[in-house]
Amino acid sequence: NCVRIPPSSSKPELPTLTMPIKVRCPSCKKVLNAPDAARGKAVRCPGCQGVVKIPAAAAAPAEESLPKSAQESTEFLLSMKARDAIDRNANVCPKCGSDMEEDQTECTVCGIDITTGELGKTALKARKKGVDSSEFMKNAWSDPMRFVGKNKGLMFRTMFYSLMSLTFTALFYLWYLWCYRIPPKMAAAAFTFLTSMTLIGWPWQLYLKVLAAAFEKKDKIKRIHYDFFSSVALGIKFLAWTVAFGLPGVILSLVMLWVFSASGQGAVGSVLAVLVMAIFYLPFPAAMAHMAMPVQTPAWLIPKMFPLMFRLLKPTLYWWVVVVTVNLPLIAGVGAAAALYGPKLNEIVTEIEDQNHVLREHFNLSLTKEGKGAPKPEEKPWPDLMVMLIPLGILAGCALYWGFSGVFSVRALVLYVNTMKKNMDLTTEAPEFKFQERSKTPTRKVRPVTTPVLNGWLVFLALSWYPVLGALGMAKIWAMEEPLIWMIVGGLLGMSTQFALAGKWVAYQKFGVPGWTSMIPIYNAFVLMQMAGWETKYFPMMVFPWIRRAVMYDVAERWGRDRMSFGIGLTAFPFAYWPMLGWNRQLHTNCYVPREWDPTGQSKAAPSSHGE
Repeated sequence: NCVRIPPSSSKPELPTLTMPIKVRCPSCKKVLNAPDAARGKAVRCPGCQGVVKIPAAAAAPAEESLPKSAQESTEFLLSMKARDAIDRNANVCPKCGSDMEEDQTECTVCGIDITTGELGKTALKARKKGVDSSEFMKNAWSDPMRFVGKNKGLMFRTMFYSLMSLTFTALFYLWYLWCYRIPPKMAAAAFTFLTSMTLIGWPWQLYLKVLAAAFEKKDKIKRIHYDFFSSVALGIKFLAWTVAFGLPGVILSLVMLWVFSASGQGAVGSVLAVLVMAIFYLPFPAAMAHMAMPVQTPAWLIPKMFPLMFRLLKPTLYWWVVVVTVNLPLIAGVGAAAALYGPKLNEIVTEIEDQNHVLREHFNLSLTKEGKGAPKPEEKPWPDLMVMLIPLGILAGCALYWGFSGVFSVRALVLYVNTMKKNMDLTTEAPEFKFQERSKTPTRKVRPVTTPVLNGWLVFLALSWYPVLGALGMAKIWAMEEPLIWMIVGGLLGMSTQFALAGKWVAYQKFGVPGWTSMIPIYNAFVLMQMAGWETKYFPMMVFPWIRRAVMYDVAERWGRDRMSFGIGLTAFPFAYWPMLGWNRQLHTNCYVPREWDPTGQSKAAPSSHGE
């Protein structure tokens, strides 16, 4: 509390008792009692050490009425011991994190009774009356259409990403057909699978962002950055859910097909099998709602999802009607391409694979002494691939239409989750894990790198002999077969190494060590561990791939990048991600450039770096 000094007297008055200000920490949700002098400033939460802003008063007190320490700095508020400021009487629902009155035992949002952990009496009565889905059914068409109109950028970005994913998937699949040896064929198959997963991973990534914005009551989303690795991971997760959740339906459908086919009624069995699969995937919107929450276990369990789906049967069926209707052109296009051109494409693929099998057997035989001089079988010309253009054109049109229907469907799903969340037993708060937070104040003083892009390209040009060395090396190793192709492969490998080293060179410079140390085999790993914040005594463990991947995760996080996606990028695609890390003005979070070394302030620091 402030001590006010009257102008006419030098004696202080008695301290005025004021009511504490109740604020909630946005990170750990604890309620704090802040002093009145903290209005308009910030205090540090004793639970998570995060900075909590205190709302200012309607009429700020006069500057002279504040203590001298408060006039000069707010550090006394940030550093004060506020552990006793936690409001022990404030109630917060342990499941959804909503505010509750001091004497309230049942949450008005999720209906949980905090004394028993089960649904309260009011929630049970409301559940018996049924679910009110009028709001969802009223806005199921108009709200997604308005959302698409307000976020045309998301629609065009979805068109572009879907078209690029389809293009790369087709190119990688042609690479898979062209290869007849197992190692490159498996590599092509892996790339084909990964790029195809982005087709379903990006809508999920979009759904998570739109749902978070809807919970904050935002209809306009400025931009959602595309993350390849997150899209792949979410696509694989969706595929895993599809297999795990629908496996009983698949088994039941196959049994029905076998039984009806044996009795001469294959058409009836096919219709029933499709119907069974459709029934098994009816809980999809409810499962997606749970998989967007911190606790996702019920989304994988049929005994959990089907009772929830039957409770919300009316809005669930209506959501399916809306989504299927909007995506009818997409379904028709894919079905037409498969029905008209599927048999012909299957015939072409079978012919190419038969020829690859013959060439593979000859190659394996040529590696032995007995078959070293065996004549190479005559290669048949590839079938006419022009027949693929029409179905690919149809699929490209479907990808463009998916830009609209995908964003529409995502918004319809978000509306379903947002309006039905009180009836879906969602857990919006993850369990709290206590850990000791590392210091966010940079301590490493570094010299500024004023021209990181220029430095990177100069290093890149200085390493121009890498592609030549790679081409000559691959030609020497694989001289017995197709040297030109292997020279191109070696040149590309050398160029990728060239980009990776040029990016690491500048990144090491910005970390405060000479750039050439990035090329010293053992010392560069020590510096890498320092970037990650690891102790160098763990250096011998870098020989294990999973330890190196964990180090890369921490390196990405310490540079202010996404831990998962950028860490995977530094591990798997260093030729692309090290230049992204090095060829800009962003600093490591533990580094700062003092003013005397960079008076212009042109060196950009990471978001949590040294404040001046």
